Amino acid sequence: MPATIRTETYNTLLTTTLRNMRGSIRDEISTSQHFLAYLDFRGRKRFVSDGRTVDVPLMYELNQTGDVYQGYGVLDTTPPDGHTVNGYPWANLGLTISVNGSERRANQGKSAIFNLINVKKSQAVATAKEMLSSALIVGNLAATGSLSQFTRVTGRIDPSALGPYPLPALVDANPSRSVTIGEINGATNSWYRNFALASTATTYNGVMKEFLRCYMEAEKGVGGPPDIMLGDQKAWELYFSHLETKERYMVTDQRVIDVLGGSRDSLIMYRNAPFIWDEHTPDVGTTTATPVNYFNSSEVGTYGGDGAHSTVYFLNSQALEYIVHSQADWITTPFIPAVNAPDTSTAGMLWQGQLVANSRRKHSVLYDIDNTISS
Repeated sequence: MPATIRTETYNTLLTTTLRNMRGSIRDEISTSQHFLAYLDFRGRKRFVSDGRTVDVPLMYELNQTGDVYQGYGVLDTTPPDGHTVNGYPWANLGLTISVNGSERRANQGKSAIFNLINVKKSQAVATAKEMLSSALIVGNLAATGSLSQFTRVTGRIDPSALGPYPLPALVDANPSRSVTIGEINGATNSWYRNFALASTATTYNGVMKEFLRCYMEAEKGVGGPPDIMLGDQKAWELYFSHLETKERYMVTDQRVIDVLGGSRDSLIMYRNAPFIWDEHTPDVGTTTATPVNYFNSSEVGTYGGDGAHSTVYFLNSQALEYIVHSQADWITTPFIPAVNAPDTSTAGMLWQGQLVANSRRKHSVLYDIDNTISS
């Protein structure tokens, strides 16, 4: 058999083997990120199959035709306004898997091909988990400073390519910042802003008062209270230490426990909301953390939450959506010869989606928490 035909046949086997792993690839990536897994559990992961932008319904005022009537009384039939559609841009993330000629020639049997692709898939999945988490939970920060703006991550090869909106952009520590998200500028539309509070607490009780304030502010209006809280590790430890000497609110819904991947001993709540932590949660206030860019360590990037200040988000899952294109939920492409490397075959793993907020005012963020508090 000519070498070209043999290589094409082998590429077909590689492609089929990787394609058969698509389900596990999606599951491993989505369930590992507890915040996204929770949104999916709450029915807030939505698949979209078309559109140049991600369209998100937005209600900015109540129906104005409501009234009291009696008998044959007349009701206002004026067509109600008060709702519109926000447009969010699509974002794309991707990575490649390659097999060189030496690997191809050393792995000829079906089981050998499976093991080879499985190892490379595991590496790719671990990379995708890190890339998606850092893009959604952290984003990018172009410069140091207090209350600096978090933006979407940029491409390493193509700096004009932008990733999904990160949580610190959707729930801004400076809500009145002049920045347009979802076609609405928070500086000129106060009704659209989330609530933000800089912590000044020096005791557990002080932090708990600030927790309550952020929780209640996000509960205002229709849509209910926050039902998930996300912070960094030190903020979680601070809250856990506070509960050790007082009452403890534990998650008892086994479905939530399974989704968030914990046990009853490790999943705690604040009022109605399970409190989870993510190592990527940034210090969004007056930070003392080291600048880190999870995509390029040589550049000024995002703040990892490893400083003296912590951040906690109070989120209403009904006011968030994790949008994924139905044809690009970590799909895999066929293996083809790499450009300028004829002895190497390369496939892609691709994602297209966006994290959106249909009501930013249903969220709060508490920042600058002194995570050295011990009593």
